[in-house]
Amino acid sequence: MRNDPIVERIREVRHKISEKHDHDTMRLIRHYQEMEKKTARRFFEREICENKKVA
Repeated sequence: MRNDPIVERIREVRHKISEKHDHDTMRLIRHYQEMEKKTARRFFEREICENKKVA
C-alpha cells in the first residue's frame, strides 16, 4: 500500500493535538467540544460525551 501524504499529514496533526493534551482522552474531548462551540462542525456524538463526566 502506498503512503498518502495527505493522510500522513492528518495523522501528524492529530498526534500533535493529542500530544498537546498529554494523550488524555477527556482533555481531548474538552478540546474538541471547545472547537465545536466556535464552529458549526460536530466532532462527537452527544451520547458519547454525556456518559462520561468531564472534570
